[in-house]
Amino acid sequence: MTTVEIGNNERIGFEPKRHVLRLILAVGGARIELEFSVSSVVPSPTVSILPFQVDADLFASRLSNQNERMVCRLSGEHLVSPTPSGAHLTLAGFIGAEQLREIEEIRAGGDLSLHLALFASTVVDGGQRMHRGDEHLPIPAGEWAPQMERIDKATFVEVLVPMPVTEAYATAARRLREARELLRNNDVDAAMGAARLALEPVRDALGTVVAAAAASAKARDRNQDERLAVLVEAAYSVLCGAMHDDTLTKTFRYTRADAVTMIATVAGLLRQVAEQH
Repeated sequence: MTTVEIGNNERIGFEPKRHVLRLILAVGGARIELEFSVSSVVPSPTVSILPFQVDADLFASRLSNQNERMVCRLSGEHLVSPTPSGAHLTLAGFIGAEQLREIEEIRAGGDLSLHLALFASTVVDGGQRMHRGDEHLPIPAGEWAPQMERIDKATFVEVLVPMPVTEAYATAARRLREARELLRNNDVDAAMGAARLALEPVRDALGTVVAAAAASAKARDRNQDERLAVLVEAAYSVLCGAMHDDTLTKTFRYTRADAVTMIATVAGLLRQVAEQH
């Protein structure tokens, strides 16, 4: 619990609720809500029982107090009057889609640290008083990832490539979502394996196996369709390397950056084929 000193030997306490974090799908990003209990923590309060407007600047980092980045401004939905047992407070704000992508990059499949610079203001004897405090919230990967699933389950992969909604490619889109979920848990090889399965209907639709085999060995001599076919087959070959364990591929090591690149590539190809067929 964080306490904020408000003078007169008084202070108010901010206690995060058990399920403190909630993300809600919004246009262009997500609404973030953080739930707290706000209490007066002295025996006979005079100031700390007044109505307070609470706002906060939200920062995110991989580790507490290290390389923090500003995310957004949070505001209390209503005035809150602290009580001994704790009054409910919701701090809410908006996080854009690009910011969500950056946060995913920051945590890299692991835990996340949120830092709130709290501002509590009230009126005493006709004058406004502002008080400041800091709240640090460790958010485990197991708590953050399900919230991300709530907001982008049907629309985006991790790198924010729009997914096709046509029934013909629904299975492939689902496999890309699975790839994203696996990557959130830092299971790189499994994520690339799911992306490989998502690429199969693209290969079938474009006939890339035959087209790539017939293409000239010299890249400058290939036509547009042949160049696309070679790209698709090259992507498929890279993805297969993460799944096979033969004499050659057992030495391959793929990074999270490799997986992000390949998932984005497959997502773009799948979107293109779905729009053209």
